[in-house]
Amino acid sequence: MSRYITEFLSLKCTPDILATVGHLGNKPEKEISEAWAIIRKLRKIVLRHPDKFQIVDLCSGNALVPVTAVHLLPIVKAYAIDKLPRDRNWHLARNFIYIKEDIYNIKTSLFNKPTILTAVHSCRNLAEQTIKIYNENDQIKHLILMPCCQGKLDNPILRFIKNEMNTDVAWALKLALQCGEGVRITKDKFVLSPKNYIISASKKVVEEPIETIEEPTFGVHKRIGESSGGVTL
Repeated sequence: MSRYITEFLSLKCTPDILATVGHLGNKPEKEISEAWAIIRKLRKIVLRHPDKFQIVDLCSGNALVPVTAVHLLPIVKAYAIDKLPRDRNWHLARNFIYIKEDIYNIKTSLFNKPTILTAVHSCRNLAEQTIKIYNENDQIKHLILMPCCQGKLDNPILRFIKNEMNTDVAWALKLALQCGEGVRITKDKFVLSPKNYIISASKKVVEEPIETIEEPTFGVHKRIGESSGGVTL
């Protein structure tokens, strides 16, 4: 049995998760391993900043990632976005909402607080649209994407990588280059699928400049929050 399946099944909340998401298709072990790979990466971010982030999972399918997240991680809310309706027991998961919507029509108002954007096996242009959403919304601070079927490789260097290595590496590289700075590509050998490359991206935190107050009478420049003993005359 895969390590990720063992870890998932050992959770106390596993029965509640499965009761919520219901049927996992013809390959439940594959879906669980894919979702668990994303959860492990989410956990590293969320445990450093508990109760700060919401999760928005695109092309969510059975919503295993966001439903697991609300049961397991200290997040404020989780959304599953998919263009297909799914009649499941969504009401069993707290702080979770399933939204039937095409990811090309997502309202930006959804990203009104710090967000981690996730997507498991979004194919071709859907993976690129996921990255576009990440880049265009400042409140989306992190992206975790496991792409699936390859889109267009319109660069000769990418086609060379495809021919010399494999298509998945070339496609993952193309997607990663669209994410800007703070991006990594990893391969998760415990995922029960050959499409096991994960693209992780994080936006740089821009600190606000420290305001300087000028007191012209004494020629004093004081930083906000400094004691009077720390000023420079």
